[in-house]
Amino acid sequence: MGAWGPGVPFWVFEETNFEVLLSGKEIVQVGKKVKLHFDPQKCEGCGTCVKVCPIDCWEVVRGKAMFSGEEKCMLCYFCETECPQAIIKLEKIGD
Repeated sequence: MGAWGPGVPFWVFEETNFEVLLSGKEIVQVGKKVKLHFDPQKCEGCGTCVKVCPIDCWEVVRGKAMFSGEEKCMLCYFCETECPQAIIKLEKIGD
């Protein structure tokens, strides 16, 4: 289990940490292949990211998108390019 915050990986969503989604701070998740920048304050919970991800890296929890694909994301960038609010930014880590 990890922690929340800029530059700190988090791997398991806990119901008690939902307040962080509403804190107004950008979330940065880091995995082996991908670094995700996401602004939950601007998320409208539309579920587009869930619908376009071919390997189920996203889910909508209490009206906000949650990324759980830091280890399985294949960097197709569908979530980034299709998000109507343009609040998802993926970065490839390493080669």
